[in-house]
Amino acid sequence: MAGAFGFLSKGLDAINSLNAHYFALSVDEQKAMTFFERVTYYNWTFEGICVVLLGLMYAVYVAGTKLNERRSDRLFEQLNKFFWEELQFARVGFSSRDKGRLPYIRDRNGTWCTAFATGRTCVDHIVVKAHYLARFNPVGLLVEKLLGVFFPQVVDPHSDEFVQVTVTPNGKWAKDENSAVQAAEDGLNRFRFIASIVNKNGMNDSRNKNYFLSLTHTSESDTLPIEYVFMSENNQLNKIFATYMDGEAFHQTLKGAAHFLRFIAFTDLPEEKPVTDKLWESTQKPRCVIQCSGVLTESDVALLKEIIAAVVAFYDVTTREIVQQSSSLFLTNDILRRSVQLRKDELSKIVKIMKQVEREMAQEKKAEEEKKKRRELRESLSGEQQDKLDQKLKQKRERRKKNKQALRV
Repeated sequence: MAGAFGFLSKGLDAINSLNAHYFALSVDEQKAMTFFERVTYYNWTFEGICVVLLGLMYAVYVAGTKLNERRSDRLFEQLNKFFWEELQFARVGFSSRDKGRLPYIRDRNGTWCTAFATGRTCVDHIVVKAHYLARFNPVGLLVEKLLGVFFPQVVDPHSDEFVQVTVTPNGKWAKDENSAVQAAEDGLNRFRFIASIVNKNGMNDSRNKNYFLSLTHTSESDTLPIEYVFMSENNQLNKIFATYMDGEAFHQTLKGAAHFLRFIAFTDLPEEKPVTDKLWESTQKPRCVIQCSGVLTESDVALLKEIIAAVVAFYDVTTREIVQQSSSLFLTNDILRRSVQLRKDELSKIVKIMKQVEREMAQEKKAEEEKKKRRELRESLSGEQQDKLDQKLKQKRERRKKNKQALRV
C-alpha cells in the first residue's frame, strides 16, 4: 500500500514539475506578461494528454456503438423481412408513438435488442433477442472479465454475446387464409417434450445454464454433423429431426452453422429450475429455442433463417397432423409417455423439497418461540430461582451428553 501511495506521490510531483517555472513567477511578473506570453510560457503537456485521452474515449464509444448498431440492423432488418415475406406473419415489429413501425427495440445503450412477429397459423409468435458486448466501454468489459475469472458467481451468466430465437406454437391450423381455424383439445400438450441438437463446443455450458437440457440424455448419431450431439429425454424423440426436417439440406445447414449455433431445443420447461409447484405450473410453455453465440455475417443470417424456417415447418406439419388426427403423426401417446412421467417425477422432487423447507422453517420458528419463552420465564424468576433453573438445564445437558456417549460405545 505504501508503495502505491509513493508511486502516486511521485506522479503528482512529476505533473507539478511541468509548470514549476511558471508558478515560480511572482504576481507582478505574471501581470507584466501578455495573454499570448502566458499561453506560450505555460506547459500544456498534461492538459494535452487529458484532451487526447478524452478524444480517444469518445472515439471508442462512437466506434463501439456504431459497430453494435450495424450488426443489429443487419440481423433484424433481414429477419423482419423474412418473417413478413416468406413466413407470412401478419404483424412484424413494434408500434411506435408516431404510429410508425419499429423493426426492433434497443435497450441498455443498444446492448440488448428484441424483435417480435405474430399473427400466423400454427405459430403464436416468434421472439428474437440479441445481446451485444458493450464495445463502447472497454474498461467495463475488462472489469467484467476479471470478475468472471475470480468471482464467477457475481457475473451475469447471460453477459456473453448471443442471439436467441424462440418460436412458440399455438396448436391452431388453417388450410389457407379463407379457411376456418381448427384446433385440437390436446394440441399444445403434444409439444410437451424435450428434444434438442447441441453443439459439442460448449455443450456442458449449455446444459448448466438451461434447466431443460439438464434433464436430457446425450447421444451421438451418424445423421448429425460431427460437431453436434442429440440431447433429448429419450432416444425415440431424436427421430423428430429426421422425420420432419429436410434431411440433407438440414444437415448442410447445421454443418454450415457449426461456428455459431449453440443448440436447437424443443421444450416446454423453463431455463431456470422452478423452486415451487406454482412456478412449475406457470413456467411451462411449449416452444423451440434456437441459441447462437453470435450472428455476424450475411451468410450467418442466411443460415439462421434456414434453421428458423425448418422449425416453423415442423410446427406447421405437426399441428396439421394433430388437428386432422393423422395416422402419420410421430408424437403419439406412447412416444410421450416417458415425458409425462419425467414431469411427474420432477414435480414430486420439487414438492418434497418444499415440504422439507417448510419443516425446517417450522422447527426454527418453534425453537425461537421456546427460546423466547425461556427468556421470559428467566426474567420473571428471582435470583435463587434462576440459579435452580440453570442447574436443572446444566444437569439436563450432562445427561444428554452421557446418553450420546453411551450410544457411541
